[in-house]
Amino acid sequence: MEDRKLIAIAGGSGFIGRAIVGRLSQIPGLRVRVLSRNPDKARATLPLPNTEFIRAEITDPATLGPALAGAVALVNATQFDGYPVENPRKGLTFERVDYGGTVALLKAATCAAVGHFLYLSGAAADENSTHPGFHFKGRSERAIRESGIPYTIFRPSLVYGPEDRVLNTLLNCSSSRQFSSFPVAGDRPSNRCWSMTSPRVSRWHWARARKRSTRLLKSVDPS
Repeated sequence: MEDRKLIAIAGGSGFIGRAIVGRLSQIPGLRVRVLSRNPDKARATLPLPNTEFIRAEITDPATLGPALAGAVALVNATQFDGYPVENPRKGLTFERVDYGGTVALLKAATCAAVGHFLYLSGAAADENSTHPGFHFKGRSERAIRESGIPYTIFRPSLVYGPEDRVLNTLLNCSSSRQFSSFPVAGDRPSNRCWSMTSPRVSRWHWARARKRSTRLLKSVDPS
């Protein structure tokens, strides 16, 4: 067990983080350490082999050093509760959690001599954007590039699945026939608001009432 390379993951109990932990735990020669505010709860939801859980909070830098000890790589897949809707009163903002958390993890990773930093960003990340999510992901990317730690930045668009909140919420609204458009996030000219009256989107719209989202998106007519 101790001969396995240790991969630490912040946000490992979240929607995307759980999928990452599940894959990493199956790779020979690796062991996974999940950083969580509530490690007992995370352990109960992720009964996986080669996986350990430790209490660490990205807004509490003192907890991060011990959590990263011995790690050869760190994956930052953190998201705040209720993402992507901020709740400033509870401190659940892109600035505090995404950007502030990334900076704190970078400092702890440097002190722990972590060899590689992997960051889950977004397709529209841009520190010049007026959208807080895109802006602070852009600032996080710059902090990573300037950290001196070897890094990999992933820029997915919309990540979906049976347990995601964003797409399934939209699909639930659309299946009730009370939702007349499909917004695509972004402040670039290519981003549009699709009308549900178009033939392609209408077929996708009504199919939601019959199929789960993961099967639905595979059946969309690509023409």
